[in-house]
Amino acid sequence: MPRQALIASKANAERNGVADKLKLYLPEQQPEIEADLVMANILAGPLGDLRSVITHYCKPEGHLVMSGILDVQAERIAALYSEDFDMEPTALETEWARVSGKKHPLFWVECSDNNGDPVRYNFTEAELKSQS
Repeated sequence: MPRQALIASKANAERNGVADKLKLYLPEQQPEIEADLVMANILAGPLGDLRSVITHYCKPEGHLVMSGILDVQAERIAALYSEDFDMEPTALETEWARVSGKKHPLFWVECSDNNGDPVRYNFTEAELKSQS
C-alpha cells in the first residue's frame, strides 16, 4: 500500500505542477525531521493510527493540517490531536472536513547531571500535565 500511495502522490504533484517541490518517502526511508507545517490527506482511520508519528514530525508551535476526513469523523480526530495541538475550528465542505491546529510549545528544564555537566530535558505541555 505505501508504494501505491507514493505513485498516486507523485502523479498528483505532476498534474498540479509541484512535483519539483515535493519529496516522497516510504516509511522506512523517512528522514528524521521536525517541520513547520505537516499536511496529511488520508482517511480518519490512518490519522488515528499514525497520531504519534504525525505529531512527532511537527515541530513545537508548528502547524498541522489534516483532510480526507468525513464531517462525522472530524470531532473525534480533533479530540485525538488536541492533547498536543491547539485545535482550530473545523472547516467543512459538503461531507468533507479539514482539521487543523498549532502544536503546543515545548518547555524545558535545565539542570546538572551527576558529573555537574549541564543537561536539558524537553517536555511538551501534555507531558508536563501527565506528570502532575
